[in-house]
Parts: sequence; C-alpha cells; structure tokens
Amino acid sequence: MFSWCCRAFVLFVLSLVVFFFHYSAFKIHICYFQSYNHGSLNSPSLFYLFLSFLWLFSSSRKGRRFFTLFGFQLL
Repeated sequence: MFSWCCRAFVLFVLSLVVFFFHYSAFKIHICYFQSYNHGSLNSPSLFYLFLSFLWLFSSSRKGRRFFTLFGFQLL
C-alpha cells in the first residue's frame, strides 16, 4: 500500500502527462474540443480524475470502511 505522499506524487505526474497530451492535441488541431468532445465535458481527463479520486478515497479510513461495507475493495 502506497503512502499518501507517494499517491499524490503519482497522481500529479499522471495529470501532467494527461495535460501534455491534451495540450499537444489542441495545438495540432485547433478545434480539438469541439470536434472530439462535441462541446461537452466528456473528456478522458475527467475520467482519470474520477479514477484517481476513487483510488485516494479507497485508501482513507472512511473509504476503506465504505468499500468494505459494500463488499468490494479498490486496489
């Protein structure tokens, strides 16, 4: 089990990588957000943000208790 500092650092590096890919795609295609997302917020980075929130929440004391009550544990 990673500590909170390690998880925060890993999530920071992953968010930088995701931001770099989105920014480079935006520079290549100036209408990237309109064509890829059709003007909505359904971007892969929001999905990664949601997964990282679940990952951090599952390692907290309340999160472990919550996921154990429902019969499954993340990571």
